[in-house]
Order: sequence, then C-alpha cells, then structure tokens
Amino acid sequence: MKVTIENSLFDTGEAFEVLDRIIDFFWDGRHTWQVDPALDIKKTLWIQDEPNSRASRKNLETYEKHITHQIYATKQNRCHHTTLYIKSKPKNPEDYTVTQALVYLGEPVYIAVENEENDGKALTAIIQAFGRKELLEAFQNRWIVFLHLGGCGEANKRVRQVYERIQQTLGRKPTPYRLIIILDSDRLTLDQDPKNLEKINTIKIKYQVGYVFLQKRELENYIPLSVLGGISDKEQQFQAFQKLPPGASRDFYDMKYGFKKKKGQTKLYPLQKELYRDISQDILDALVSGFGKNVLQNLMQESNELTEQDFKDTCSSGHQELSDILDNMEKLF
Repeated sequence: MKVTIENSLFDTGEAFEVLDRIIDFFWDGRHTWQVDPALDIKKTLWIQDEPNSRASRKNLETYEKHITHQIYATKQNRCHHTTLYIKSKPKNPEDYTVTQALVYLGEPVYIAVENEENDGKALTAIIQAFGRKELLEAFQNRWIVFLHLGGCGEANKRVRQVYERIQQTLGRKPTPYRLIIILDSDRLTLDQDPKNLEKINTIKIKYQVGYVFLQKRELENYIPLSVLGGISDKEQQFQAFQKLPPGASRDFYDMKYGFKKKKGQTKLYPLQKELYRDISQDILDALVSGFGKNVLQNLMQESNELTEQDFKDTCSSGHQELSDILDNMEKLF
C-alpha cells in the first residue's frame, strides 16, 4: 500500500516508537511511503531527538529512498495502488491512527480461491511464469496469502471470518478490505453467466471486495499444451484435444473428467451440443475420461520450465486475462 503520514506526527513524541516500526514496512518493501515533499524530515523532533541513533539513520535512509523514487521514477509500479492515511485525528474511512496503522499494515493481502492446495499453487506457477518477482516475494514473505474457500457455498463464511477477525483486532472496520476472490466460472459456453455470480456479487457489495471469474470454464483450461503433452498416460486424450479448434471448444471442455458416457454413448450437455457440433465422434469419444482430477499437479511440476508465452498460447489472440488477474493482485499489495 501507499502510506501517507501526517507531518505533525513527526513532532509528537508519543508516536515515535510506533512510527519507527511502521518505517520497517517501507524498509522491507512491503509498503511504500508517500512522502510530502514539503516535509523537511531532518528538522523534525522525530529525527532530532536522537540524530545519531541507528533508528534515525535507518529512517532517514528510508525517507531519502522514497522521496527520490517519487521525484525521479519513470516506470509506473503496478503495486501499491491503494492509499492509507495516518492522521492524528482520523475522519475518513481510509484514515488511521498510528497504532491502528501499525496493526493494519501488518495484515496480509488475501487471495480467496476454492482450493488453496491446487488453485493456489497453480496461480503461483502462473505468477512465476509471468516473471512477477514482486508478487513471488510477497507470497514468500506471506505478505500475500491464499484463503481457502472450500467452494462457493462457504465463500461468504470465510470472507466474513477474516473480516471480523481484522475488525476485532483493529477496533474498527478494515478499509479497504484487501481481499480479492478468484474463481472458476464453471461455464459451459461463452454466453453463459458464471455459475455463482449472484452469490459472489452479494459478497462484493457487503464487504467492498473485488472478484474475478475466469473467462474459461476452470483454471485447468489454462494449462499449456506443452504440459498436457507430457502426461504419459493421457496421450490419447492429448491427441484428441489438439484436434479441437483453439477457442471455445477447448476453453469449456471439462479438463478433469471429460465428457460423460451413458449406455456406451458419449453424452454432451444440451448447452454444449452446438459448441461441439462439427467435432467428429471419434474425437469426442477419446475425450470422455479427461485428464484426471489432479491434472493441475502437472502444471506445478513443470512450473520452472514455463514462460508467459506458454500461457498466452492457451488464450485467444491478444487475450490479456491472466496478466489482468495478476495486475489486480498487485494493486492490492
């Protein structure tokens, strides 16, 4: 987050120790200090009280680093889009006392997913492939964490539990509530609304959080062909999947379980009959069993070899969906 500190607090003795601890967040790169250019930090009581102390030297160095970045930075940082204001007398929802700010800045960003083990690790593999080093560092330091929802039916409960815990710790509402929900759309066609859109939109309104439904059916539909082709016991399914035309027929296929079979006949959902109308029966039959319920684990195993281009090749031409999702995660950080 970007943090603005009221100038008067640097001349208020009782706040100094807490300010020193808040500066640690800036020193580590967890948050960024939005410095007032009019502030002459060297003349404040905060520095003058013990000008030669280790803490004062560190605080001055941090100040100079951030003020220099503000003045000379040419590249816009995707992170730290949200601003928190530290004030002596908070008035607005984004205003915090020094003590409240110390607690709140220590809270992680939450990325809420249905399954932390599979979805969380797969998203981490995508972050790595896209070269988002700041995001990776944030996860490694637990500045960003995955929140396991366990399905959309539990989403409201999980989001509420975290919100109420932070609220109780702070003694006030956490504004902004730094959480984003990322879910499979579970759509069968491009024209269909995400399965749990109404439920998640209710959570968004209640807690003022963001959410993303994947454009494709599930996260598994983003697995690059290079990974699918390396699954030794799924060669038949891979050859058949490659014969599907890029786009909707691949995007809304059930990667884990494939098509259903009833009385020896491959069955399609009524909504998908038009989508697969021109696909030959032998290809549909070969895709009955899918790639298995643990197919995402193959993505994790190959994560060190994947690049951003591998994932872009699984999307429609010019599709920036995965980049946009990572951007939204970074903006909360």
